Amino acid sequence: MWDGADPDVIVDAYRHTQSKANVENANFGNKTPLSPKGERQVPYIFKDMKKRRIELIVCSHADRAYGPVVSNAHVHGLPIAPHEFFNEFRRPEGTIGKSNDDPRVKEILKRRIEEFGTAHESLDGAETFAETILVMMSGLEELRQTAIAHGKKRLGLLSHGLRLRQIEAWILSEGDWDKFAGLFKALYRVGGFANGAHKQFWFGYPFRESPKYKENAEKCWNIELASDSHIPLKLR
Repeated sequence: MWDGADPDVIVDAYRHTQSKANVENANFGNKTPLSPKGERQVPYIFKDMKKRRIELIVCSHADRAYGPVVSNAHVHGLPIAPHEFFNEFRRPEGTIGKSNDDPRVKEILKRRIEEFGTAHESLDGAETFAETILVMMSGLEELRQTAIAHGKKRLGLLSHGLRLRQIEAWILSEGDWDKFAGLFKALYRVGGFANGAHKQFWFGYPFRESPKYKENAEKCWNIELASDSHIPLKLR
């Protein structure tokens, strides 16, 4: 993050570690435990949070995210703020508990990505495009207000692969619905977000529209495209 950003809040976001559903290529909804490998990955997330000086954790309600937070956050003295805004992009109910390799499930999941946008008709309890827009707008504001309410500046967020791709697409699209839909579909196809991986975004001045370059500059959500964690903290 550049020096003039003057952020109100910095969010270090992590995808949950490997789950039973990831191993079995299936979906079990919010009641999905971590795999043995996922359990072993968890301490490294909290080690990274400590390095980044995280002060509070926001997380999904899903077991694979909320469980590790409840089990570990208190050890580090971190307050917890679970919120449904950061649950996974909601699937059609008929696909839950079934393999992603099932031809019918595969067809349904492919369709909801390919048709993601204002014209998409959601079926069987799947999240609508309007709901996703609400989650993006209200969810990001929730992060900001949570930081203000707790008097904190650095939040950790433990969420899910598709939801975190949506947040990235929303920030990059600057709230343009059509651009958002296109960017999310692109990130779904070529944007990697491994289990336990990290991404940082923040509410502050954008580089090209800061007070340094523009009069009456306004803060907005920004996202880091590359990590500088290999540079010593005192030199960043």
